[in-house]
Amino acid sequence: MALLRSFSTEFISKMYDLNDDQSKKLLQKQSNTLVIKIDKGIQMPQISNCKKEEYVINLDAVKVDEGSPLVDGVGLSPKLVRLEPENVLDAYYSTAHQVVYVVKGGGRVQIVGLNGTRMVDEVVEEGQLIVVPKFFVVAMIASHQGLELFCVSTSPRPISKPIAGKASAYKSLSSSVLENALNVNAELVESFKTQI
Repeated sequence: MALLRSFSTEFISKMYDLNDDQSKKLLQKQSNTLVIKIDKGIQMPQISNCKKEEYVINLDAVKVDEGSPLVDGVGLSPKLVRLEPENVLDAYYSTAHQVVYVVKGGGRVQIVGLNGTRMVDEVVEEGQLIVVPKFFVVAMIASHQGLELFCVSTSPRPISKPIAGKASAYKSLSSSVLENALNVNAELVESFKTQI
């Protein structure tokens, strides 16, 4: 949960669409990195706060992934990412190491390690290479020129999970759990959850 504390207020503001004051409060309240002790007075939800239709998959409509003999044989997975000017690539982690080459444009990258410490906070430009270890959290903001990246993962089928955006795990947590885990008040949690 407290991995958020290692990102700058600029990144938090853009990823979660919060104002600067809300971002600062959210960052200042983070204490523990990986384990959060739930206060005795907190009531855990008894029923799911998820809507069933959010998680229904029509298997008949899903294309079967046949895989690529080249990708499977080499054991690597390529990906091209294009960000419009001033847009953000929401924070995510991957189950594979990633080598990211800046093809065009530039921007700023922040990488947070497993212990919740910001490991990288750099401006990147065309022609530069970024290495992201597996399970490290990475986020990027494109410059006014935009940002185009070519990423190679060290797995033919890497799994990437966002910690910001519509697919974020924060979305599925109850407000009372988020209040306690993020150590913030109910008002900030509601603002945070509505922006995800």
